[in-house]
Amino acid sequence: MFVHGHSAWAEGLGEQLTPLDLPERWYIILRPNCHVSTAEIFNAPELTRNTTPITMSAFFAGGARNDLQAVVEKRYPEVRNALKILEKSTPAMMTGSGSCVFGQVDSESRARSIAADIPASMTPVVARGINHSPDFITH
Repeated sequence: MFVHGHSAWAEGLGEQLTPLDLPERWYIILRPNCHVSTAEIFNAPELTRNTTPITMSAFFAGGARNDLQAVVEKRYPEVRNALKILEKSTPAMMTGSGSCVFGQVDSESRARSIAADIPASMTPVVARGINHSPDFITH
């Protein structure tokens, strides 16, 4: 997330913010042809609700997870399929409550190569991760 135009780590309910610089990464984002209802997923009885919060060090060591993903994958085969397609080339996970999924790589050329092999029906997008918002205006 961005706070005052700079990337930040959010904890708690989003009220505990720590500015940080992330390593430069490139992302392949897929949009499956389905709409996921956020309300449905948050109201799902099988949603895990007691996960221990992740620390920054665990996140950077690859310990990120999205508790919503298992519920969405079970209910939306299009999302599960998009994850499987992307995972052939790079680890992948779902954004927020879905339906988009993403994978990260170290270079633009690798990201574009992976995106070229994705079916157009998944609307692949290549994006560069940034630490400073170019649209943020300081006063």
